[in-house]
Amino acid sequence: MAIDGRNLQILANYCAAAADAMAFTLMRTAHSTFVKETEDFSCQIVSRDGLAFASPRSFGAPWYSGIDYGPVLALIDGYQEGDICITNDSYAGNVATHSPDIHIWKPVFHNGEIACFVVGHIHNTDVGGAVPASLSRSLTEIVQEGIRIPPLKIISGGQMNEAVAQIMRLNVRAPDQNWGDFNAQIASVNIGERKVQEIIARFGIDDFLTGVEGILDYAEQQARSIISTIPDGEYFYADYADEDGEGGYPCRIAITLRIQGDSLELDYTGSDPQLASSLNMPTGGRERHPLALVGVTYVLSTLDRSLLLNAGTLRPTRAILPPGTIMNCEAPAAVGMRSLTCAMSQIATVGAFSLAMPDRLPANSPGGNSIINIRTVDAQNRTLVASLGPVGGGAGGTPKHDGPDGSGGLSAFLKNTPIEINEAEVPVRFHRYGLAADSAGAGKYRGGLATEMSFEVFAPNTTITARNRNRSVFSSAGAAGGQAGTPSWFRTTHPDGSVTEHGNTDVIHCGPGDIVTVKGPGAGGYGAAKDRDVGAVLQDVQCGFLTEQRAREQYGVVIQRGEVDAEATAALRAEMPDGSGQHFDVGDARRTFEALWTEERYRLLTAFLAARPVVWRHFLKHQVFAAVQSGEGDDLPVQGQMEALFDRLLKQFPALSAA
Repeated sequence: MAIDGRNLQILANYCAAAADAMAFTLMRTAHSTFVKETEDFSCQIVSRDGLAFASPRSFGAPWYSGIDYGPVLALIDGYQEGDICITNDSYAGNVATHSPDIHIWKPVFHNGEIACFVVGHIHNTDVGGAVPASLSRSLTEIVQEGIRIPPLKIISGGQMNEAVAQIMRLNVRAPDQNWGDFNAQIASVNIGERKVQEIIARFGIDDFLTGVEGILDYAEQQARSIISTIPDGEYFYADYADEDGEGGYPCRIAITLRIQGDSLELDYTGSDPQLASSLNMPTGGRERHPLALVGVTYVLSTLDRSLLLNAGTLRPTRAILPPGTIMNCEAPAAVGMRSLTCAMSQIATVGAFSLAMPDRLPANSPGGNSIINIRTVDAQNRTLVASLGPVGGGAGGTPKHDGPDGSGGLSAFLKNTPIEINEAEVPVRFHRYGLAADSAGAGKYRGGLATEMSFEVFAPNTTITARNRNRSVFSSAGAAGGQAGTPSWFRTTHPDGSVTEHGNTDVIHCGPGDIVTVKGPGAGGYGAAKDRDVGAVLQDVQCGFLTEQRAREQYGVVIQRGEVDAEATAALRAEMPDGSGQHFDVGDARRTFEALWTEERYRLLTAFLAARPVVWRHFLKHQVFAAVQSGEGDDLPVQGQMEALFDRLLKQFPALSAA
C-alpha cells in the first residue's frame, strides 16, 4: 500500500501499539517495584540509523522518546539474527546516562537485512558501587557508581554470554532481582521483534522503511509548526539546585532560549562547571541529546497534544552544551545524580519559554522529586534492596487551573508504589503517605501540593537513600503574580523522641524504631493570590489542603466556624498588594542569593572557569564563592572585585598559569 497521510498514521499507530506491547511485557514480568510499579523504564523502536520513531503512549519514562541510539549501535562490530546487546556505560555512545540504567537493543531482520532495532532501558534499584542503590551526590567518580558494562553482545546468535552474566550478578546487592528484571527486558525486546515482523508482513518492507522516515518527518513538521507560533527573540532563565555537592554551594543551570521562525536553540552557557560530585550530565555535547532537550519536548507537547513524540520532534532544536560543564562532562566524572540536573534543566527550559509565552505556560514545578530506596534485612535476615517510590510535588499552577496535586509537572512518569505493596515486600510500617497541607504556592490558580511519606524501620544497619534530594533551600517559583511553593524537608524521629534534620543529605543510616519522614517541595502558583475564587479557598480548607491561618495570610480569606466572613475578607483583600511586577516570584532564599550572585558576577565567573583545566573548575568555583561570601574585595565594583579574585587564585596556584 502507498504510504500516504492516512496510511502513515495507521503505520504510526501500529508501531506505537508494538511499543505498548513491549512496555506491557516488561511491567508484567519485572521483579523490582521500581520497574513494575514506579515505571522507570523505556521501550522504543528505532530506525536502522538509531532514531526512535515509536514509544509507549502511556507507560514508562517519556524522557527518551527522542533518543538516538546511533552512536552506540555503531560500537558493535556486526549484527546477526538472535543478537541482543547491552550497555550501561555513560561514556560509551551517551545513551546510558548513569550506571543503574541498563540499555539493551536487538536488531530486527527481514530477508537477511536489518529493518530496525527494538530497544529499551530499565533503572536497576542497585548496580553495586559505594552506596546501596548506587547513587549519591557525594560520589566523585563514575567508578564509585557501580558495575559498568561496555557495549557488547550479551546474547550472540541466541546464546547467552555466561561470563558477562556472571559478572553482572556478582557485583550487585540484589542479584536475583536484577537478573529477573534483565530477563523481563529480554522478553520485552523479543515481543517487540515479533510485533515489528507482523507490521512488516502487513505493510511490506519497502513501505515500512519509507513509513519510518515519514513518521520522523511528520513529527518534525508538527514541531516546526508549533515553534512558529512562539514570538521570535532571546529569553534567559536560570534556576538552581540547592547544592553542587555534599554541603556545597548552589548549582546553577542557565539557559538562553533563541527562537527564530520555526527553529530554536537552547544555549546552556553560564551553567555550572563540571562538578566533583555526581550531578554531571554525560551528553557528549550532542546537540539533540534527549536529556538536554526534555523540557522542549514537554513544552511542545503542552502546546499541541497531538504532537508525535519521536526523534523527529527534536530536529528543529539544537542545544549548545559547553564542554567540561555540568551539562557536558568529561570522564571520569560521576553522573549518578544527573536526573536532578535534568529536572532543573527542564524547569529552566519551561521558565525561558514562559517568558516568551507568559499566558500559555505554568509556574515552576517542584524540582526535587526524591526517590526513596532502602537496604535492610527481613525477619529471615535476608538482605533486601528496594525502592519505596518517589516523594515530590505537583505541577505548577497554570493560566487556567490549579496544578495537579502530588504528581505531575516534570516527573509525572514516576508512578507511586502503593504502600500495601511496599509493606508486603519490605519490612517497614508506613505511618503516613499523602498530600502535605500548606505546601503549595499561592495564586489565582495555586500550585500542586507536595507529597509526604513517613515510615518506620525495624532492623539495625538499615540504609535509606533519597536520590535527588533538593529544594530544602530554594523554592519553586510562582508566575504572573503567583507565589513560590514551600521548601522540602527530610528528617528522622528516633525512639527517644529526638529528631535529626538531614537537609539535602541523600544517604542516611537508621536503626530499629526510627521513623523516617520526607516531604517534597510545593509547586509555584499562577496569578495573584487575592484573585483566587473565595469558594476555591474554602474548599481547600475543607479538604485539609490549606489551614485557616494560611487562607488568611496568603489569600486574604477569613474563615470563621467553617464559613467565609465576606466583609472581613473584602477588607483584607483590599489591603493586599497586586504583586512584585516581576513575572516570577522566586522566593526569599533565591532573591537573597541573587542579590549577591548577579548575572554579571556569574558571567565573569563562567569566562574565568572556561579558560581553566576541567579538573580545576569545581575547586576554583568554591574558592571564588568562599571569597565573595566572606566579602573579599567587596569595596570594589563587581568586575574589579572578581578580576582581583581571579588574579589572586592564578598567583596562588601556579599550575593554573602553566596549564
